[in-house]
Amino acid sequence: METMGIDEVIDSRQMEVECHACHAPNHRTLGWMRDRHETQCDCCGELIVLGTADLRSKMRNTERLLRVLSEQLSQTLQHNLAGLHR
Repeated sequence: METMGIDEVIDSRQMEVECHACHAPNHRTLGWMRDRHETQCDCCGELIVLGTADLRSKMRNTERLLRVLSEQLSQTLQHNLAGLHR
């Protein structure tokens, strides 16, 4: 069974981007948004700018939180495995 690394998990993480025109939620992955500056609303077709400071801050925060969670899970797993070998 092949497992995903943390970079793949982060890239595939869905984020909601609200359309400023119709307020519809639009879901895009972090990896997809990282490489683009804009997208169109799935509902009304309005242009959504992805390069805003607020959205980029949310993306960085989400990535940071996922990395911290990954490190915590890894440490817990290592600790639990060490306990099994005693």
